[in-house]
Amino acid sequence: MLPLVSIVKKTVILFGAGASYGAGDILPEKPPLGSDLFDRLTACAPRTWGALPSPYRDEFVTKGFEEGMELVYEQLSHLIAPLMRDMAVYLIQYRPFSFESAYDHLLEQLSSLSLINSVLFSTLNYDCILEFCLIHRGHKPSYWDEGTNHNTIPVWKLHGSSNWFTSSVKAGSGVSFGRGVTFSGGLEAFLDIGTVVEHCLVNQGLYPAMSLYMKDKPVQIAPEQILRLQSMWKDAVLNAQNVICIGVNPLPADRHIWEPISETDARLFFVGDKNAYDKWISKYRSKPSIYIDCFFDSSVKKLVKGVADELNGSG
Repeated sequence: MLPLVSIVKKTVILFGAGASYGAGDILPEKPPLGSDLFDRLTACAPRTWGALPSPYRDEFVTKGFEEGMELVYEQLSHLIAPLMRDMAVYLIQYRPFSFESAYDHLLEQLSSLSLINSVLFSTLNYDCILEFCLIHRGHKPSYWDEGTNHNTIPVWKLHGSSNWFTSSVKAGSGVSFGRGVTFSGGLEAFLDIGTVVEHCLVNQGLYPAMSLYMKDKPVQIAPEQILRLQSMWKDAVLNAQNVICIGVNPLPADRHIWEPISETDARLFFVGDKNAYDKWISKYRSKPSIYIDCFFDSSVKKLVKGVADELNGSG
């Protein structure tokens, strides 16, 4: 269950696809950016993603993943469940292998300065790489509560996750449903890869609670839970002292993400594409903002030092 009150943390970190892509030390390969995702999915799921009719495949290839997904949702929405189940199976496989990724280095630096318990981790990613890194370092990722226990670290997944399943609504593997249909109820999470795969392919006809990767990010599974989480995250961002964006491409159309970041008085630290950052900053934000680096792995020390300096009043 989600907390009844909003969480207050001094620092909010938001990860995007670029963070996992640039983290290094990830098996079985470098996680894809959105521009590469469709090709990866067609290769690993030939019976679903690879079997889409050519007009829909062409939309993904020529216009982009969000545009392709929107066309499928509008015209072939009965295919959404099997497509999303196979997407979850594909994404849950990503994991650190020697725990020397940029995620690990960031957690290590935050812990060394006793800052980790003042951080709310949040992500737009469906993968669970961050959670696997936290577990390896003796922390318990917390999706549903405030992370008040010393070893419990809040990880808020604003678009859902490949390992979140409805705990109160079950459906057989042959279930079919289209656009506009939603399934409400509580959520449970599994951090065992085999259990997630079994739920997707054997135990459950519904796909995991993941918003669709398209315009407006519609949610069919547990929408109340995910929308509530987004609302609470907005409050956390507006009340934070620091906000860090890593590997997140500024998309003003995603108002639930970029309006709070634009409005907060927190100091913003940004890791990612410099041109995208400059374009967004010039139009949407006048508060203190610092561009750190293009790459996650080379930005960790500077990021943590900037946060520490800000919290100590020397920023």
